[in-house]
Amino acid sequence: MIEQAFRMINDFLNDKYDPLEFSYDFPDFLIDKYEIIERENRAVNDILNDDMPEICAEYEIGANADEFKRKVKSEYERALKAAQ
Repeated sequence: MIEQAFRMINDFLNDKYDPLEFSYDFPDFLIDKYEIIERENRAVNDILNDDMPEICAEYEIGANADEFKRKVKSEYERALKAAQ
């Protein structure tokens, strides 16, 4: 599931995933797959669930698209390091 989460983020960062759709889909994915991701890697799960839902919510209420992408990328890089 972590690989799927990373693919979703990577697709968003590479403009293959609509930002608004991502902002709705990714938090839902994290909720639905929480236990599986937790079993795969607790640190990655903690990183993804700590700030990403709030970052997505900020975008939904009008945050700047470039800032949204920057914040998602920052969290993604943290999660990638934790996965190694």
